This record gives sequence, C-alpha cells and structure tokens, in this order.
Amino acid sequence: MVTAYTVKRGDCIASIAYANGLPPDKLWNAPENAELRERRKNPSTLSEGDVVQVKEREPKWAPAATDARYRFLRVGVPELLRIRFIDEEFRPRSGVQYTLIVDGGTKETGVTDGNGAIRVPIAPNAKVATLVLSPDGDKKNETYELALGELQRATVEEALLERLERLGFGVEDELYEDAELQERIALKMFQSAQGLPVTGEADQATLDALEAFHGS
Repeated sequence: MVTAYTVKRGDCIASIAYANGLPPDKLWNAPENAELRERRKNPSTLSEGDVVQVKEREPKWAPAATDARYRFLRVGVPELLRIRFIDEEFRPRSGVQYTLIVDGGTKETGVTDGNGAIRVPIAPNAKVATLVLSPDGDKKNETYELALGELQRATVEEALLERLERLGFGVEDELYEDAELQERIALKMFQSAQGLPVTGEADQATLDALEAFHGS
C-alpha cells in the first residue's frame, strides 16, 4: 500500500524515511516519487506542501539458529550534518574548535577540517541544534542556533545563485530580474565551462562540480 505524505515545515527525505522505517535512498528513488525527483532534483530541497509517496514497509526475513545472539544494522541511520565556514576572504576556517548540541542532549566536539567544514552524524528526525565555534586568540565564541531541516526551496535557490555569482557566473542584466531565470542562465554558463551537459538544471553532476570547485 502506498500513502501520500504531504511535506511539513522541517521535513526532509531522511526524516520521513526514518519515521516510516525506510532507507532514505529507497524512498527517494521509489518509482512512485519519479515526478517529485523530476521537480526537485535533490532530496535536500523539499518544500512545504510537496507530496512524497510512501510505500508500506515490507517485512524482511533472515534465517537464524536458536540459542544464539545476532546484531542487525538498520540502514539509513544516522543522517550527516555538514556545514562549512569561510572568512571574509572566502578562505576556509580550518582548525577551529566547535561544540555541537543536538536537541538539547547529544553533544559533539571537534575541530573544523582543512576545508573549514564539520561533518557530524545526527538522528534523521533531529529538529534543533546549537553550534558554538571557539576561535583561538582574543576572538569571542560564536554561537549559531540551527533549525535542522528548515531550509526552504527559495533559500536553497538564493544560496545556489550566490555561489555561482562568487565564481564569476552571475547574471546582472536588468532584463533578467527573475531569480529562477538568472539561476538557469548562470547554471548553463557554469556547466558549459565545466564541460557538463548544458541543461540549466541543478542536477547531481552540477552540484558535485560546484562542491569540488569550492573544495568542500
């Protein structure tokens, strides 16, 4: 049986899959969600009101001998929180100590990597987190309150367009005031420069190229 689930604010494919006992990849790549994949391209860009088709989980059986102990690994848990920090000159803020508190409980500490990034496993249904950066020297701690899963589609598009502009692929012509049109043109210029299929869509190959270009 397939159930239509309407995305609410704060939902993502990982949290929806987790709530239904499914691996995120299996839910996202299900044939029933082909139309959603075509519109959103990336499982991280769901918007409130989108509809995800959730197929009922099928029981899985495994042979096992009696009077023995076994360990089973649940696929798709945990999710990965990834954030990258750069300075005013767009240089990676590497080696900065951080403390991350998720949902008021789980606490993780570490330092940003050579690209100024942190990658921390979190529960797929985590809602809020507090991230504290502790730079060396006289600089004060920096505290960031994160609403996990709250990034909406418009914000994603704005962030993508800003990144393209920083790489020199911005569109400043006043004839192209529409943000979506600007994004498509900028993406086409970037794809052409990188030798990718020129589609104007933020497909996975293009997103991967952007990440590689930034070294993150």
